[in-house]
Amino acid sequence: MSISGLLFLAATLLAAGPGRALAQDQTAPAQPPAPVQTPPAQTPPVQTAPTTPTPAVPGTPAPTTPAAPAAPAAPARTIPAANYVAQGVFNYEQGKYDEAYVAFRAASELDPKNVDALLGLGRSQVKLRLFGPALDTLKKALELDPRSLNGYIYLSQAYVQQYIGSGDPASFVGNLAAALKVLDDAETIAKAQTGKPGEVSLSRIFNDRGYVYKLQGDPGKAIEAFKQANTLNPDNSVLLFNLGDMYYATGDLKAALDYLQQAVIADPRDPTTARTTPSCWP
Repeated sequence: MSISGLLFLAATLLAAGPGRALAQDQTAPAQPPAPVQTPPAQTPPVQTAPTTPTPAVPGTPAPTTPAAPAAPAAPARTIPAANYVAQGVFNYEQGKYDEAYVAFRAASELDPKNVDALLGLGRSQVKLRLFGPALDTLKKALELDPRSLNGYIYLSQAYVQQYIGSGDPASFVGNLAAALKVLDDAETIAKAQTGKPGEVSLSRIFNDRGYVYKLQGDPGKAIEAFKQANTLNPDNSVLLFNLGDMYYATGDLKAALDYLQQAVIADPRDPTTARTTPSCWP
């Protein structure tokens, strides 16, 4: 091929090349660009500043770490008032009047309306010669229970013991009249009882009444009261002795020996004790 032919062929090829490439670009589907992946943001770690201890100021107490709360304590066990009353009765019967006083007082503080506690406290106060407080205590018991026969009898005896133990009977001569009035109230309650209990209650009242008459210097009324007590409760050695002793005081030795002998038979364990004090308390 001649040079001119070659030049013509080269020109032809040059003209056809760009056109084909353009056609291919127009017919081929557009390819979406590849997504650009960005690396995740890195959150820098929080750097905590080192704690610098505060310098101690002279004279200032060092801070203390609060202590953990203590576990709640178990509730204290409360002893019932009735237990103290029972202990007081036992101590009283043993002649431990100071210990009886403590027990009855504890019971009355636990239960201020416990009549048995107040009666026991009043009796113990009499034995300890706390006559004024005893009268107040027994009156309070009767306010709570106006039908308490023992309350009236104990109150009457407290009046009598204050008269005897004061050292100045003239200052308390009114106590004997007060004692008799209280015994009248007791008799009203005792008469409402029936059978043997009522008779025993009345015998206690007449016996105490006889003792008050004796202190008043009225032997006739005293003997009559002791006789009534003995009729209601004939086998009681205390009543027999008090009647015999009263006869002895009036000079009637025959009657005195008779009743004193009966008292010894009724209670041979204690034949020589002078039972001229108020009747025994149950």
